[in-house]
Amino acid sequence: MHLDMKIGTKIIKMKIFNIVSIILFVGVIGFIIYRVNTTDKIQYKTTNISKGDISNVIHIPGNVYPTKEIQIKSQLSGILDAINVKTGDHVNVGSPIASIRLVANISDIDRLETKVNNAQIEYNARLTEYERARRLH
Repeated sequence: MHLDMKIGTKIIKMKIFNIVSIILFVGVIGFIIYRVNTTDKIQYKTTNISKGDISNVIHIPGNVYPTKEIQIKSQLSGILDAINVKTGDHVNVGSPIASIRLVANISDIDRLETKVNNAQIEYNARLTEYERARRLH
């Protein structure tokens, strides 16, 4: 009887193991089928047709630094009178960006007066030569 009891408990254990294995197998297969069906579905969003502008705008705060900086220098000395452009404005070649009020420099005035005097002396000399040549001919 003891042997029959051992065989009976083994059979019961095997039946319980088989039932649990079948339940696990069916559960795993069911889970796999569920995952495949839910992840393969591509969902589309539809809307009615209408005329309009398409734009995708992203606002990102931050600072913009130039890759190359240039210095702008004037060939004239003076006082900056007006600035015609603002930071970020687009400028073309030859367009005025600022106005300079000229201030007389003492050395420039002396140099220019010397040039005027030399030009006057040269003019008088050429005029004298011209009159002399006209009288001879």
